[in-house]
Amino acid sequence: MELIKNKLTIIFILIFIFIFQLLSSQTPTVSKKYNFDNFINAFIDINNENNFKPNFSIIHISSFYYDQKGYLITITRDNIESIMVNPKAANLKYFKYRGFDLLLQGKTCEDVTFLEKIIKKRSPSNFSNIKFKKPYENISYTPYQWFLFFDKKMNLMVSTFPEEEEDIIRKILEKYNIKMPKE
Repeated sequence: MELIKNKLTIIFILIFIFIFQLLSSQTPTVSKKYNFDNFINAFIDINNENNFKPNFSIIHISSFYYDQKGYLITITRDNIESIMVNPKAANLKYFKYRGFDLLLQGKTCEDVTFLEKIIKKRSPSNFSNIKFKKPYENISYTPYQWFLFFDKKMNLMVSTFPEEEEDIIRKILEKYNIKMPKE
């Protein structure tokens, strides 16, 4: 009887450790109140031109968590006939955002879950206009991208924008109440 009790105790401890590791995954959780939509809206606003419309373009957002440092989030504009995204990539989810096809991608499934939590106004995508074309490997295509590095509390630490538009982008970010990092 004592042997069975010890085995059950060990099994219970192992289950507890397993559940604890799942709940405390590599990517820390962010406040439910945090909202990344203002960055996406600013991105759409700066790209407001004839070629950047829901029927012609997609928004691709990727997130990578660097252990104990923070989050690198990129927002990329791509054509509806994408050569940048591998449709068979792991950790890729499809949504709609203001009529655009929105692709969320991460290094891990936790990265994608993190993006789902911070992007509030996304909606499920039952139908996508995206057509994937090769080459999505070794791309020589230079896309329009924003690189945003946040600390673990989602304070913007470093941002990289196309140089020729940096002043315009900063004005639009102010319009959306986005605080820029101190230089």
